[in-house]
Amino acid sequence: MIDIDVKSRVPIYKQIYNQIETLALTGVYEPGRQIMSVRQLAKLIGINPNTIIKAYSELEQNGIIYSVPGRGSFISSDLKTVSREKQSEVLSALGSAAGAAASLGISEDAALECIRDAYKKAKEVEK
Repeated sequence: MIDIDVKSRVPIYKQIYNQIETLALTGVYEPGRQIMSVRQLAKLIGINPNTIIKAYSELEQNGIIYSVPGRGSFISSDLKTVSREKQSEVLSALGSAAGAAASLGISEDAALECIRDAYKKAKEVEK
């Protein structure tokens, strides 16, 4: 399920982070589910284990996963808090973007159409 785009400007560890975060927050990875070990994932996608460790460390720092020594890493059961925080961040960014659009004279209709298009594209990617 983890797909790396080596041509992307997004660092590989961040691609791994983003994908696991999305899988957890959307419920594809249920709370308590064990995720692949660093070695397993590194071997599967052909990436240096240190890159996986960096992604897992950030996921743990942000409450997406937790680690149990000797057992592995698991999806956190407290994702509702993380999800609310992410939603708040996104809504804040949308508010800032709307303010910037208004100050540049972009019409509300044009801004809303842009958001609708972005939603459609995001939904197509999910399928």
